[in-house]
Amino acid sequence: MKRYGLFNDTRVTPSDASFFAIQAAVSTYPGDPLRKQLDEIVAGISSLTDQGAQSALAAKGAGLLSRALPYIEYCVWDYTLVSSVALKEFASWVDDIQKFADAPPESGDVTKFITDDTTYFVTTLVVLSSHPALASWLDYYPEHLSEEQYFERKTIETILKRFANITPGPLNQCTNAMFTTMPVAPDDFYSGNQLRSADWDYLRPVY
Repeated sequence: MKRYGLFNDTRVTPSDASFFAIQAAVSTYPGDPLRKQLDEIVAGISSLTDQGAQSALAAKGAGLLSRALPYIEYCVWDYTLVSSVALKEFASWVDDIQKFADAPPESGDVTKFITDDTTYFVTTLVVLSSHPALASWLDYYPEHLSEEQYFERKTIETILKRFANITPGPLNQCTNAMFTTMPVAPDDFYSGNQLRSADWDYLRPVY
């Protein structure tokens, strides 16, 4: 299985872990420089073994996304401060994404660029950490948001900027993390119809 944007393959099980994940659908087009930069970040993380360098790349990716906020149209994010749940959630997200990266897309899963619908790529950041940098921020920020604020553009911007801050920041001291873009092939896209289908019904519009 490919180490697609994953910091390391070791399934470390820290006794006191927290978890955060964010997945964002970004409107795009052929030759989009943002997608090219993010794909290069994923490739860099996958080829490196130094976690400091990997963290810096993932933080750069989060920063690029925060500056592309007007183009993020759908999103989901989740977190937990319960250690046993954090480990299961991290493993579930990583396994699902790596299986996707390893398998060729089935018919209808992706599309080539089309002009009669919006086309997208999807970026995912998943973090597992036993360091208080993540847990303290989770307890301080998303824990106190109202439901109405969850998918406001300002909320998504705040989240992405927090992970773009490398020192100090939740990525710098994490146990493991994954930063990915999908579809894997740069000339494949998701259409708006696909992202509004049952397979992606967990995504929420950003407003």
